[in-house]
Amino acid sequence: MKPTPDSELRRLLRRHAPMVLASLLGLSLIAARRMWTGSGGFGFLLWNLFLAWLPVAFAWLTLRLAKDGTWAAMWAAGVAWLLFFPNAPYLLTDLVHWRRPTAAPPWVDLLILAHFGGLGVWLGYESLRMLHLRVARHRGAVAGWAFALGCHLLAGLGVYIGRFLRWNSWDVVVSPIELGSDVAMRLLRPDQYPRAWGFTLLFGSLLACGCWTTQHHSRMEHEVAEEN
Repeated sequence: MKPTPDSELRRLLRRHAPMVLASLLGLSLIAARRMWTGSGGFGFLLWNLFLAWLPVAFAWLTLRLAKDGTWAAMWAAGVAWLLFFPNAPYLLTDLVHWRRPTAAPPWVDLLILAHFGGLGVWLGYESLRMLHLRVARHRGAVAGWAFALGCHLLAGLGVYIGRFLRWNSWDVVVSPIELGSDVAMRLLRPDQYPRAWGFTLLFGSLLACGCWTTQHHSRMEHEVAEEN
């Protein structure tokens, strides 16, 4: 029986309800911090959280268009997902703002930054999971994991570009030549830009390791549940 749009929407809401609640908790933490200290700050986390949700939206749109057989639009949505995918784990690097002088105690800022960082990684894993499963279903498990590893390494590069070079995802369209030149110079000269290669490989590998660990744990729990 083919699922109806209503049933798909309910399933989607159930799947993402914990992430929605975690996002609302993050917003509440920032609001409480502002009320407590009487000052602003951490507003950038709200924008970065919005950007971190975009990969989930684009992943869902890609799968939706694939089901409808709208291939050109599907590939466009898939490219948009890949461009915005690094914005999710990028939240983890906002921990660099900790210990900068603020009106709040350091432990408060640390908890808020850690919450948003973990949420960003979670959103990134969820968006990749949706596409990973489709690739694995149609091309096999090896292709699925190759796709996931490649995306994580590209995410590592994307986070480096955003954090250190200060480019944004939409600069691919706004300033493609300048962005491409800036990135190519570092990729083609690893001896002169070791941090670019080191950060990309290390961050991407850590993301891939965490993704594999969570999916392996989930699969093991599923197998145990079936055995019982």
